[in-house]
Amino acid sequence: MPENAVSDKTMRDFLRTSIARIAKLPVEEIDDATAIQDYGLTSLEVVVLSGNLEDAFGLEIDPALVFEFRTIDVVCASLAGSRA
Repeated sequence: MPENAVSDKTMRDFLRTSIARIAKLPVEEIDDATAIQDYGLTSLEVVVLSGNLEDAFGLEIDPALVFEFRTIDVVCASLAGSRA
């Protein structure tokens, strides 16, 4: 259980940092409950973000996941089973 908690925190930090960099915002302005699209990411940027997430965590992710699940909270919750 603690390992999953660290993985969840690491994934959230990764997503916040990545979205902040793409959106050119301070990471502190990225909220886990805000729709990722609200930060102005293009579809290409979402595909790149998904690929980076795959590489960083060894997961296979459909880029549509970010659009389907919308927020960092929901993306991380949906991927929790993939990491178990």
